[in-house]
Amino acid sequence: MKAQPLAHVASLLRAAACGSLLTTIAAANEVPVVALTGPTDGVALQAGTYCKITANASDRDGSIVKVEFSVDGVVIGEATRAPYEVTWNNPRAGSRVVSVQATDNEGAVSRWDYAIVSSQARATDPQWTEGPRKGYQMTLYGQPGTSYQVQYSEDMRTWKTIRTVDVKHDAGIVITDTSAASNDTRRYYRFLAMK
Repeated sequence: MKAQPLAHVASLLRAAACGSLLTTIAAANEVPVVALTGPTDGVALQAGTYCKITANASDRDGSIVKVEFSVDGVVIGEATRAPYEVTWNNPRAGSRVVSVQATDNEGAVSRWDYAIVSSQARATDPQWTEGPRKGYQMTLYGQPGTSYQVQYSEDMRTWKTIRTVDVKHDAGIVITDTSAASNDTRRYYRFLAMK
C-alpha cells in the first residue's frame, strides 16, 4: 500500500468529520428473469408441422436486449422485443428439450431449460391411388434412425401390420397399402415406433 502524505490524510479526516466525504458504491447488475410460457412441459407435437415457442422476460435494473430460443442446445431463433416468440418449424419425432435464454443491456444472462416435448411421427392422409399399384398411399415423417410398424384396421380394434419401415433421413417415406380391395374399403392407419 502506498503511504499517503500526512496532510492528505488530515484533509480526509476533516472532510469526514464535517460530513462532506462522498463515497460511491456501484450497485451490482441484476440478472434478467426469463420463463418459457409455451409449449408446456410434456406436450406432444406432430413431427413435420410447426410450433410457436413463447417466453416472458424482464430486467429490474435495465432492459432485455434479446431472448434466444433453443431446441436440444441448438439456437433456432431469437426475439429482441416483446412478445418474445419464435416459430419452430418441422420438429423431428422424439423427445426434445426446449430452452430460452435472456440477455440484458449489461450482458447478464439468465437461462431456463424447461419443456420436454415429444414430437410424434406423422403421416399424410391416406389417398386412394390408381395405376400400377392400386391402394391407399400415405407419406410417413418419423425420427431418423427409428423403425416403425405400419398398421391398419377396419374397425379400430383389430390392427394388422402391413410392414416395418426404417426412417433413415428427415424426408418422408411413401407407403402404399395394396391389400385393400378397393377405395370403398374404410381403413385406419397408425405408425408404432419400435423400441
